[in-house]
Amino acid sequence: MEIIERTAKEASSFFKNFFSYDVVDGRFLRNVDSRIKIPGLLAFVIASVSTFHPYKLILLFLILSVLISVSRIPVKVYTERIWMIPAFSVVVLTPYVFLGNIDYVLLFSFRVFLAVSFLTLFMISTSFSEMITAMRFYRIPDILVTVIVLTYQYIHLMFSELYRIFIARESRKIKNESFSEIWRNGGKSVGHFFIRAYERAERVHLASVARGFNDRTKVYGKDLKLKTSEISFILITGFGIAAYLYI
Repeated sequence: MEIIERTAKEASSFFKNFFSYDVVDGRFLRNVDSRIKIPGLLAFVIASVSTFHPYKLILLFLILSVLISVSRIPVKVYTERIWMIPAFSVVVLTPYVFLGNIDYVLLFSFRVFLAVSFLTLFMISTSFSEMITAMRFYRIPDILVTVIVLTYQYIHLMFSELYRIFIARESRKIKNESFSEIWRNGGKSVGHFFIRAYERAERVHLASVARGFNDRTKVYGKDLKLKTSEISFILITGFGIAAYLYI
């Protein structure tokens, strides 16, 4: 049962970090306008999940390595964001290894790794307000933008509350618990989590309303100007996708 508790704690910590926009400042991708960055990285995500061709996947990995290198993204930050989802895909596909389909397992997991990595690059290098600005630029309906903002806000809130509950539970534990005690206290923690998440969400919403929130997210973006970083990113994306289609 301790393994389950530790796994749940690590999972809550992972998703809390995954949905956090801890932006890396002063680097290549950070300087690329989000309105240019979104279609480029989205193209790489789609390319990653659209093929099992090993050479195409290697090409995408090289592009990913170049973007990480020139953006000087810390390896620790990058690894903390991506490791769980590819690892989970490997665990799910483990039965295929015993059926002799190890190539399928490796290629599928590699695809997942690449797709999550390109998505993580966007989240690491783009603030949430810049992402909303890009969605406004591409004429995404206001109601959908508002739903995305609220969903992100409360998902992050939920995992933060869950992680704090696990930390508080660990700090109060002074001895090893029996099986029945773990189930009983675990049930109490789950109930406590839902109550705390509901009350915290209510306070956050009331605070937003008090500050003028009226069901529409307001974001003030800058005019789109193509600088050296945008042009370089467009060239990398263009050559990358062209080579991907050529292989």
